Amino acid sequence: FRRFYRALKQFQRQAQVVDPPLLAPGGLERLWNNTVGFLRHGRRRLQEFGVPAKRGVLLLGEPGNGKTMAARWLRGECQRHGFDWRSVTAERFAEATRNGEANQLFELSKPGLVLFDDVDLAVRDREQFGATADHSTFLAGLDGVDVRHGVVYVFTTNSDLGDLDPAFRRPGRIDVVMHFPGPNDALRRQIVESRWHAEMLSTLNLDRIVHQTDGLSFAELEELRKLLVLRYLDTQVWDWRHAWSDFESGRGQIQRRGIGFMH
Repeated sequence: FRRFYRALKQFQRQAQVVDPPLLAPGGLERLWNNTVGFLRHGRRRLQEFGVPAKRGVLLLGEPGNGKTMAARWLRGECQRHGFDWRSVTAERFAEATRNGEANQLFELSKPGLVLFDDVDLAVRDREQFGATADHSTFLAGLDGVDVRHGVVYVFTTNSDLGDLDPAFRRPGRIDVVMHFPGPNDALRRQIVESRWHAEMLSTLNLDRIVHQTDGLSFAELEELRKLLVLRYLDTQVWDWRHAWSDFESGRGQIQRRGIGFMH
């Protein structure tokens, strides 16, 4: 039964494969090497060469350009390779802070990754935005009283690097910074060719799509794909012009309405 259980767990990990994020050349390898690949070296081998088995990776960029896609892929890779995974939202961190349990969010029972999603408020530059209790709590939890081993902290933020507190982004807390800009022509072409259905591509003008979507994020490209599919289900025609018109109309309404919490 134990062997059967282990086989089932291994099968489950291997089945949970998530498409990797689309990054500039070398970007995916860099992300892997500093997260799951780093953990695969093992604590003992790292300690032999005096390298702490702890890493901090910061993913930053405007919304919709692949940070969440990267986090989902890393979660799948952790499960596939038998590493632990924890995802901490801003709400979860605030709740744990109120209950005096914030330090527990930084700890794992075995080697793995801890994702802190949208850490902006906890680590913004105190000189620019003012200090909060979250700053000291977050930095204290990140360092810990005892040196932590076998853990990679991954942080996502929509802020510019210069808006984050220098105490947070110093080496030892943040070892790698990866930028997620809007996709250029090559990446937009790649996502359409690799992620859109072949039937769609057989009737659409790929060059036109790449040219017309200049400046759009990955998330906006995905919305366009959904609009194309919905139009096709109604008309049995892949109508790019109609989908683009719907997209432009919807984007205009969002811009006029505003996004986020209103003060």
